[in-house]
Amino acid sequence: MRRHWVYLYDEDDGDRLAAERQLARYGVDESLLRSFSNRIDLLQAIDALDRVAVALVDLQSDERSGSNYSGHRIVETIRRHPRLRERCVPLVYTVHVREDVVELACEHGACGLISKTDLDVPAAERARIDLVGFLEELRRRPPSHYAGAADYTAEQFPCFPDVQRARERLRAQEARLRADLGSVLDDIPRIMRRPYFWPAIRYFAEGTDPASVARWIAEDYGAAKRTVELELDSLRDHLAPRYKVRGADMAGFARDLLERAPHKRRALAPDDLDSVRVLQRLSALEGVLRSRSLRAESYLDEAALRAIDRVVDPLVGVRRLAGKVGASHYANDLLLRLSRIEPDEQARKRLRVELVRGVTNMYDTYLAHEARSARAQTATVAAPSAQRA
Repeated sequence: MRRHWVYLYDEDDGDRLAAERQLARYGVDESLLRSFSNRIDLLQAIDALDRVAVALVDLQSDERSGSNYSGHRIVETIRRHPRLRERCVPLVYTVHVREDVVELACEHGACGLISKTDLDVPAAERARIDLVGFLEELRRRPPSHYAGAADYTAEQFPCFPDVQRARERLRAQEARLRADLGSVLDDIPRIMRRPYFWPAIRYFAEGTDPASVARWIAEDYGAAKRTVELELDSLRDHLAPRYKVRGADMAGFARDLLERAPHKRRALAPDDLDSVRVLQRLSALEGVLRSRSLRAESYLDEAALRAIDRVVDPLVGVRRLAGKVGASHYANDLLLRLSRIEPDEQARKRLRVELVRGVTNMYDTYLAHEARSARAQTATVAAPSAQRA
């Protein structure tokens, strides 16, 4: 019987296979490695372990162009669950090694970070990179070494094989971006020089409607809402033809721009208000959040479960307003209701963090459950066809 002790998680099958090939080049082959594309399967496998494993968790479904980070939620689930954290040392395994990504991994309790990009080196250089030794070292540390939810500062955080090349890449990316946009900087709309330009782009990449983007940017940066609206309209009209975007497809424009500037895809901090604003609508998720089976499969910590129970009841029946302003009104309504549920500012901040952690992890589990069911149905339908063939 194989004694796998390296677990790989990547929800994209193509990326997962590429990661398997990369790891095999460093000796992490099928004799050591077990890979997963479903969150539930990974967590249940960890729960069943009778030894300590190392989990390499991919951060994004499409790491090279996606704008959503989600792998850190699996990391925090492992680190906060009493059984899982005794059985597993979770590491972030990512192409992005930037200060904000390192902080994201650190703050959510990862025990280290491995740079996929810096493992893509010529064969002659691989002999100097002892990946198996690095994983063995972290695996053999006693569980008490990882006692807290986040044990390292960003400066102490183990990044493998190093971070120097990552810093050099970041500087080169910024230089290329400036050169790329240099031809239009003289007549570019004013918003591109504003401090809120990239936050607005990230909102659009998430699919947020223009009215909500203008409202949130105005609130966060103390700008006049009408001014922001006019600047966003000017930006769309000015740059859309260059990016071959039709009409008001700001989401397409934003994703295209972020693909060219991956270092601008900021990873949200746990207490960032943006994480509340893009939170799934709790009233629509009432059944999901109350499901006993999904709660068991989510492996949530008690604080996150208490936050869900505390907040969901007052939100039952809350109706989202129709039209483009609906998302913005709903987000502001949620923040207002949280202030009524918990008047103390510091306690409310903790409640927000726990609520986001609970809801996002349960929603991810719901999606994983649906994906597993769909895959099982596909396999069932395919089996008779194979037999007939």
